Amino acid sequence: TKCSTYHFQHRASCGFVKVAPANVSEVLKRKQTKPQVALILVELCCQEDSGLKSVNTAFGYIGVTEKCEDMKTYKDVRARIDVLRNAARASGLDCHVHFHVSCPCTAGSPVRSLRSPVEDDDIRFGELEPILRRLPSYKRLSDSMSLEWPVNNKLWGLPGVKSMLVDLELSHEAVIRLCRFGYVGRQGGLPVGKRLRFVSTSEAFCKPLRRYQQCTCAEHAPLNAVDWSSTGFYNAELSGALNGASKACASAAASA
Repeated sequence: TKCSTYHFQHRASCGFVKVAPANVSEVLKRKQTKPQVALILVELCCQEDSGLKSVNTAFGYIGVTEKCEDMKTYKDVRARIDVLRNAARASGLDCHVHFHVSCPCTAGSPVRSLRSPVEDDDIRFGELEPILRRLPSYKRLSDSMSLEWPVNNKLWGLPGVKSMLVDLELSHEAVIRLCRFGYVGRQGGLPVGKRLRFVSTSEAFCKPLRRYQQCTCAEHAPLNAVDWSSTGFYNAELSGALNGASKACASAAASA
C-alpha cells in the first residue's frame, strides 16, 4: 500500500503511527486570525535624521530626502519597493505600501505671506510644483498615501492643490495639535498651539490621529516665542503616532 493514497491511513490503522484527532476550534481560530502584513513605509521630502525613520517598526522603510520630482529618484524608489515586496512574499507575508508626503510648504506659510503675500492662484511655487506633479506616479506604487501641511497654510486653498487632492483621492482628514505631542515654546515655555492637517486615501490612517485634535491647554505660546523651524519636524511622539497610523492602514487593508 506504499504507493496508495491511503498509505498513511493504513499505517495508522496498524498502529505504526498515531494520528491526532482534528482540533476544530484550532482550525477555526487559524482561519479567523488576521493575515500578517508587511508594511513598507515610504517617506517623501524627509530629512536625513527623519523622526519617522527613527521610530519605524515597518517591514521596510524608504526615505527620500531630495529630488523627489526626478524620474531617476522615482525609478529608484520603485526598484527598492520591488525588492522589499519580494522579500515579504518570500517570508509568506502580504505586503502594504504606504507613502507619507510632507512637501515643502514655505510658499503658503502665513509668516512668509506677511512679508510677501501669496497671490498666485496655481501651484507654481518653485520646488513645490514639480514635486506635486510627480505624486500621481508615486501613488500608483502605493496601497495608501497621506500628505501633511499646517492647517493655516495658504496652499490648501489654491485651486491647483484642491484639484490635486481630488485626483489623488486624499479625501480623509485629521487635524492634530502639536501641544499634544510635547512641543513647547522657546526656553521650555508654553505649549505650541500650531495645528497640522493630514489628508489620506485611507480612513484607517486618519482615525487614530483624530484623538489629538483637541487639547486642554489653558494657554499657548505667543507667536514670537515659537521656534517655527523646529515645528516643521516630527518629534519622537508625533513620529510614533504616524507610524501607528501607517500600520493601521495595513491592518485595515488586510481585514477588508
